[in-house]
Amino acid sequence: MNDSRKGYMQMKCGRLMEEGINFKLSKELPQIIEDNVENFCKKPIGKAGLTPKDYNQMFWAVHPGGPAILNRMEKRLNLSPDKLSPSRRALMDYGNASSNSIVYVLEYMLEESRKARNMNEGENEWGLILAFGPGVTFEGIVARNLDV
Repeated sequence: MNDSRKGYMQMKCGRLMEEGINFKLSKELPQIIEDNVENFCKKPIGKAGLTPKDYNQMFWAVHPGGPAILNRMEKRLNLSPDKLSPSRRALMDYGNASSNSIVYVLEYMLEESRKARNMNEGENEWGLILAFGPGVTFEGIVARNLDV
């Protein structure tokens, strides 16, 4: 990732308060994620033999850092709107709850998977679990649905 942007280390900072950790996200964070998410995603999916053309045949568990982040990812990766629906649902129900947000997303994905299975709809075999961290780090895991 291009770390020459002024203040990129200040994109996300948190303070421990009595009520928990209070995060302040920079206004530039969605743009920085949009600018870098495509190149990041190509690396792990490439190791699984997938390409960006496969994005809409994959499942996506994305850290719900905010609506602007999800909107920009959807646009940059040309994802169909349903691909980020578990992330949007987690954001609506719990907000950006930092690192544990991905657990809510995974729970909603499992729920959707069970519904699809019960309706005899196809499920995606491969997917990407993606999160963002302090200093604008990207973390990703390629996952395989063994029920397919």
